[in-house]
Amino acid sequence: MLSIQKANFRVEMKRKPTAERAPLFHPYSRRFHLVLLLAFGFFCTTFMRMHLAISMTCMVNSTAVALIEEMQNPYINNTAGSNLIEEVEQTNAFSSEQQCEKRAEDGHTVVVDYGGTLPWSHQMQNFIFSGTFWGALFVVGPSTLFYHRCSPRLLLLAAVVVYILSTAVTPLLAVNFGAYTVFAARVIMGFGEGFVIPSINAMISNWFPVEEKGTVLALYTAGNQFAGAVGNPLAAALCASSLGWPAVFYFIASLSTVWCILWSFTSSDNPRKCGRMTTKERAYLAEAVKHRSNRANKASTVPYASMFTSSAFLAQLLCFFITNVTVTMLHFYLPSFLKDVLLLGVIANGTFSAIPNVINLLFKITWSMLLDKLKSKKIITNTFSVRLSQSVGSKFWKCLVLPRNSVTCGLYDTRACPFLHLLHVRLHGWFH
Repeated sequence: MLSIQKANFRVEMKRKPTAERAPLFHPYSRRFHLVLLLAFGFFCTTFMRMHLAISMTCMVNSTAVALIEEMQNPYINNTAGSNLIEEVEQTNAFSSEQQCEKRAEDGHTVVVDYGGTLPWSHQMQNFIFSGTFWGALFVVGPSTLFYHRCSPRLLLLAAVVVYILSTAVTPLLAVNFGAYTVFAARVIMGFGEGFVIPSINAMISNWFPVEEKGTVLALYTAGNQFAGAVGNPLAAALCASSLGWPAVFYFIASLSTVWCILWSFTSSDNPRKCGRMTTKERAYLAEAVKHRSNRANKASTVPYASMFTSSAFLAQLLCFFITNVTVTMLHFYLPSFLKDVLLLGVIANGTFSAIPNVINLLFKITWSMLLDKLKSKKIITNTFSVRLSQSVGSKFWKCLVLPRNSVTCGLYDTRACPFLHLLHVRLHGWFH
């Protein structure tokens, strides 16, 4: 009897789907429309969060910051007029080489100023950058109580609205109320960030078969790279224009408002609620995607203790931590490096900081489509594809980070450092 049941089970597993496959990449595919809309939304949220890196170089009065920091430097502050150059040459042999500071003949730091007016120190800039991460950290746990019980479509809309409000008020707060109010606005933006990824993942689970999820993840997260590839040069151009840096905030807030309108009228939580879809695609999704209600009808039975002590969970947590730390540091501090160390102008800064995102965008999409093709042909499993991506990306990442640690401030080294960054970010295509 048991052997008959096993045989029936094997026959059931080999049975082909009755519904004809509806292609993802088709002008009438609602799944394709949805993933484009998700990519657009992710572009908006990433732009609102990350453009501060290059906008900050335009907001801050670099000349004033350099003078203040020089006054706080004991070597320069305690040196009298005629001995200034001699003392600087003696004491800055270490600090200038390690900190990559360019100094003029009078001993003062060479500064490229983009015309900003805010005298925020580098420590204060770092403090403001951290705001969104603190906000997201506070809500990432409680957010699970919402997206298991509420519409992921509406949660994503609410999260983007929080982004928009925080972005739109930032210029007013920065000019009139100071750095700490900007930090508070960034924390509130982080509250919205904590709901973005879970809501998008819930939408993907409701709409896409397993075989397509790798490609879909690469496509919607491509909004991240578009935000850097298109957003950085655009932000630099607005900063250099007569409109100034506040125009960057108002532009992306307006564009995100357009996304909210499109999302409100064209999206749905799952295919069953979609009013406009071909019969072929509807039948295919009804068979290929298992419907899961986002509303909890009973008490949660998630084994949190077992989950948080699982080796698989801890390994994935470590991988994401390392990946996000390195990518975040690059995104936030590459514009400052290009300005303060390589002394690039604002337009060149936006262009060079966009290059890693272009490389990452091209590579991650081709890599994910290749893996999905191999999975559809049963050549590799889902687990193996994840292990392969994480392993290859980590190994090559290590090979590029190690030589970067030996970079000094010589002419060729400063040119090599962005090149290593470019290759480094290219390898992060494996992770996404």
